[in-house]
Amino acid sequence: MKLVGTFYDRLLRKPWLVVVAVIAVLGSAVVSLPNLRLEASSDSLLLQGDPDLAYFRESSAKYAGSEFLILTWEPDAPLLSPDSLEPLTAMVDELRRLRGVSGVTTLLDVPLLESPPLSLTDLARADSMPTLRDPEVDRRLALTELTTSSLYRNLLVSEEGDLTGILVSLAT
Repeated sequence: MKLVGTFYDRLLRKPWLVVVAVIAVLGSAVVSLPNLRLEASSDSLLLQGDPDLAYFRESSAKYAGSEFLILTWEPDAPLLSPDSLEPLTAMVDELRRLRGVSGVTTLLDVPLLESPPLSLTDLARADSMPTLRDPEVDRRLALTELTTSSLYRNLLVSEEGDLTGILVSLAT
């Protein structure tokens, strides 16, 4: 402890020496700054030999690429009203016709599991899952499901139910 006290006393007696030392350290840092290179590629940020990375790369190679765009869409009318679903359907059809687009997924295409609620037996017997494209689907129940379900809330539809996402898969 006495050694630290002695060192501190010497620093207080010669503060100009401390200032010169700090300036020298900062000066050498500034001089070597142009030689500083930061590697911020995705490969450098991932741990090589990471089993999750290996699994991701294996899955990507097996099941096609993962290039996609996510569009957000906020209609002027309530989200599941005919006045908002008709323009959404038209936009989806137009997106699907674009060269380079392999698929488009919207709230019109996702399966509705709680509108009405389905049991596992119902799911096993069903030829197809109900979606918003089915005219007999109760839109109020569907909106409740889309805004409260952990599958869709804040991923496909905002909690308020006024904004939705559109997944545009790009051809590779």
